[in-house]
Amino acid sequence: MKALADWLEYGYDLAPVTAALETVVQAGEPWASRLVLAVIEQIVVDEDPDDDPAGLSDLTAGLVTAQTGLLRVRLECCLADLAIRSGHSPDKAYADLDRRALGGRIPERFAVLVHMRRGRALALADLGDEAIEAYRRAVLAATREGLGGDARHALRAISYLSDQYNLGFGHSSRAMQSARTVGAKGARLIDLSFDPAVSALEAFWPTASCRTLPAPPTSGCGKTGYPVP
Repeated sequence: MKALADWLEYGYDLAPVTAALETVVQAGEPWASRLVLAVIEQIVVDEDPDDDPAGLSDLTAGLVTAQTGLLRVRLECCLADLAIRSGHSPDKAYADLDRRALGGRIPERFAVLVHMRRGRALALADLGDEAIEAYRRAVLAATREGLGGDARHALRAISYLSDQYNLGFGHSSRAMQSARTVGAKGARLIDLSFDPAVSALEAFWPTASCRTLPAPPTSGCGKTGYPVP
């Protein structure tokens, strides 16, 4: 628990944390799966090349089948991301989840997360067009499920990626305008931190132009510098 609390500021050595998790899982603790999820999602976000998550992947694989609902989908997405770290392509790692999400075997509410996580993986692999398509699927599913916050998050990603891959200022601006209309407090599957800079830019967008948009020194006109979600 201390390692989890200290991760953001100090990080941690994964090997002893994995060993501790194995002890918790073997003891049959009812909250073991959630602890494993917390650690594995931190590892996915951190992407530290010195981490060896193979043991964590094996541990998670043994827990997935006993889980249901959003917890199971989050664990499966983590396994897909760790498979990518071990050398699989995003398409291969997410193939089963993608088929189930598109085929209705994962409830559409949870499929939103699959599409966004797959979009992130594709973007990190420099597959911009495929990533944008995955995020568009997330927007549609989130809108149908009343998850305005997730739709907004996916639209922000589309805006960023459209700009990043030179698809034209129009693509980027339309996605950002759509994100603004969704509403600032829409529901999400998983709560995200509030980013005042991004929200301020969305509020500014109706009167913004390519000449007035703030841009980082190393970017072209209209670059926002958003991190890929």
